[in-house]
Amino acid sequence: MFLLRSVRDTAAYLRNRRVHPVGVVARLRPGAKLPQASAELELIGRQLTAQYPDSNKGRGFVAVPLSPDVGDVRSTLWLLLGAVGLVLLIACVNVASLLLLGPFREIANLPCAWRSERAAAGWSASA
Repeated sequence: MFLLRSVRDTAAYLRNRRVHPVGVVARLRPGAKLPQASAELELIGRQLTAQYPDSNKGRGFVAVPLSPDVGDVRSTLWLLLGAVGLVLLIACVNVASLLLLGPFREIANLPCAWRSERAAAGWSASA
């Protein structure tokens, strides 16, 4: 990585024919196909090579699709959907069990509460 210090330095850098710092992302016009765009870019590249042979020799343009062909991912997406659904189902069951068993926790603590009341009243454990 480099730091450009001034506008004058930037202009000189960009005017240098031997440096090719520019990458371009473009969109094809409606109805245009990738082979047609590649042919036009090849023609432009040949014209630039003829006009500037010392700096453009061996250089050209390449047209590639922005989204590469990844093949059929349908089964992978269904598997991912199933895994997410299973995790969501487990989370819902956990929340439902917490909500349903909440009142029963208080009942389970009642014997302890009775023992504390008996102990506070002075009753013995054998009584």
